[in-house]
Amino acid sequence: MQALNINKLTERLEECIGKTFLYHTREIRITGYKHEQDYILVQTNKDEYRVHNLSSFLGELKPVETEDESWTQVSVIVHDADKIKKLEDVLFDNIEQVKGNAEFVPQAREINSNVKTILEIEKMKLEAVKLMRGK
Repeated sequence: MQALNINKLTERLEECIGKTFLYHTREIRITGYKHEQDYILVQTNKDEYRVHNLSSFLGELKPVETEDESWTQVSVIVHDADKIKKLEDVLFDNIEQVKGNAEFVPQAREINSNVKTILEIEKMKLEAVKLMRGK
């Protein structure tokens, strides 16, 4: 039974390789590990850790969002902000056209309905980004 638990913990450690974590206030990237006689030597980009209790070690790792992931999410939000600006421009243009031409009202209503739908989609995208970040 204990060997099965060690295998599961080792599999979890293998999944951590290449990922960045906060470990006791230090940001580390796990690069590998070695089984030694009475401990596991966890190799990181900063240090090597002699781990006697793998379960405890894994429990203390806190995932850190890497810079690349942050920039991807920021670019998505900026791209969405550009879309929102374009939609605002369309709506302000519609207001001006309705002021000058009452016959434009039905078309403006349709455009307004489509803009609302697009905004709801954009809100869902932003919520998805928040969920992916775990917030």
